[in-house]
Amino acid sequence: MDQVRAGIEAIHAEVDINIACSLGMLTQVQVDEFVEMGVHRYNHNLEAAKSYFPQVVTTHSYEERWNTCLMVREAGMELCCGGLVGMGRASSSGPSSPLSSRSCDLTRCRSTSLTPAPGRRSAISSS
Repeated sequence: MDQVRAGIEAIHAEVDINIACSLGMLTQVQVDEFVEMGVHRYNHNLEAAKSYFPQVVTTHSYEERWNTCLMVREAGMELCCGGLVGMGRASSSGPSSPLSSRSCDLTRCRSTSLTPAPGRRSAISSS
């Protein structure tokens, strides 16, 4: 966090711009520190719809990522959030948007289309 703080201070010393960060899941203490540093927007993608998330991510839960989104918005920062489209899930398994069933007062929402490649886990058929 010290390195991030130094970077933000250096940017603010040179130019008057809004600062955005994308540093993964956060604790409330970290969110509060970002607010204190003057971070304007936080980018935090949810990767996939909650129902499909365990097929894509095994190191943490959807709720852990979602909680970061909530803390960021509740702290007053803008939230840029999105997910990946085209990770091999069947079209019958529901909406493809990771944000389709929830609202978090997003400032920006982005989706990225994944191009399957041989050998990549997402290229393996789920049928």
